[in-house]
Amino acid sequence: MMPRLALLLTLTVLAAAGPPGLRAQSARELVASGLAAYRAVRYDGAVQQLRQALDVEGDDALPDSVRATAYAYLAAAEYYRGRADAAATATRQALLTDPAYRPDTLVFPPDVTDAFESVRRRTRYVRIRAPADTIVQPGGRGYPVRLYVSAAHELTAALIPEDGKPRVFYDGAVRDSADIVWPALERGARSPTGRFVLEIRSRLPAGGTRVVRLPLEALPIRADTLAQPAPPADSLFLAERAARRSRVPSASLALLASAATMLLPTVVAKDGVGTRTRYALGASLGVAGIVAFFTGSRPDPLPANAATNRALMDAWQRESDAVRAENERRRGRAALRIVAGPPATTDPSR
Repeated sequence: MMPRLALLLTLTVLAAAGPPGLRAQSARELVASGLAAYRAVRYDGAVQQLRQALDVEGDDALPDSVRATAYAYLAAAEYYRGRADAAATATRQALLTDPAYRPDTLVFPPDVTDAFESVRRRTRYVRIRAPADTIVQPGGRGYPVRLYVSAAHELTAALIPEDGKPRVFYDGAVRDSADIVWPALERGARSPTGRFVLEIRSRLPAGGTRVVRLPLEALPIRADTLAQPAPPADSLFLAERAARRSRVPSASLALLASAATMLLPTVVAKDGVGTRTRYALGASLGVAGIVAFFTGSRPDPLPANAATNRALMDAWQRESDAVRAENERRRGRAALRIVAGPPATTDPSR
């Protein structure tokens, strides 16, 4: 029973794998086969295997480091087949994939490396290496970009907003590689937000330019701000004048004195003059009482309390001004999140 089960499992695995030689090779396996054919001086087979490997796309495609090497071997195989134009095209593809690539002189013979160098000196390829997603802080270095070139040449780097004028922030020669920086958050300048394109223009020897564009998006990171302090509560303020005294007693006394004066016995006066004087005095006292009732006594100011209240308001105003200034500083120093997309090259030779 067990031998039959083992045989059945073996047949199932072989059927799933397919007949030998018919299973599709991966891109890396095709490269390995192409390199083996090249070393065995089977250049036609090497070209076929390497081209198949380089044609693989999607998730199974070769990474750039392996892809550049595959193109270099393809160029060498085409060179030994006597196809100089095809060898030059493969060399340019290797440099376009990785401008910093150089063939290993311990692997390739001098005639192949010389042919590679002859093509390389006439190319103007640039590769951009920049952070895919990073935070740029105020006062920091900015957004760093590293450029790799296939050969020394003059180039310019400019930042182009969606609806604005290009701004060149690098213009000069690059020999092998160069580090350039987009000063995204310059002191005193408005923080850039929105979509941009980082454009690298290489000037070609025969005229024209080759352009590499890197799409960027700058997203502001809002700074946390402080809450404004609440004004002092009413209960903290002191009375700035003394409490009013009651006006009823003084007015009552004046009216009572007026009535008493007018009711004095006539014996007080020796003649009619006394009577007139008595009534005049009583009237005066009555008017004084009425005036005292309506005017009352003015409350006395309390300077110490007024000074305390002013100090309380001044302290609150200073705190409010300090918070407002700090919030302005924080808003002016907001960080930026910069997200980069895939670069694209415009080649005038195509």
